[in-house]
Amino acid sequence: MVALLAFMVWRLAANPADPAHWGRVFWVMCLATTAVALALAAVYRPRAWCVVCPVGSMSTLLRWPRHRIDVPEGCRGCKLCDKACSVGLAPSRGIRGTAAADCLQCAACTEACPLLPEGGRLAA
Repeated sequence: MVALLAFMVWRLAANPADPAHWGRVFWVMCLATTAVALALAAVYRPRAWCVVCPVGSMSTLLRWPRHRIDVPEGCRGCKLCDKACSVGLAPSRGIRGTAAADCLQCAACTEACPLLPEGGRLAA
């Protein structure tokens, strides 16, 4: 993120008085981050854009405490929670740390879990 912002400032400083130059710099930044994110998404994980985008990086850093998903006792391994997850996480394995930052806290996994009563939560 620091490298992206430093590059952007460096490019903007090259011609600070020209609004068209500013527009080109922002378009190049958008295209570059999109290309990197698409490549990462194909190879690494679907929400790779949130890793590349400066706004996504900042929101991840500012989010504290990190969200955590714990597997309930007696889990039968049906993986219904994995199928219900809209961002492709695997709540059935428990999610902590970096992967947990991708959790949108939509509660779809908890609603799909047959072990939890209605309104129950996998999230801690």
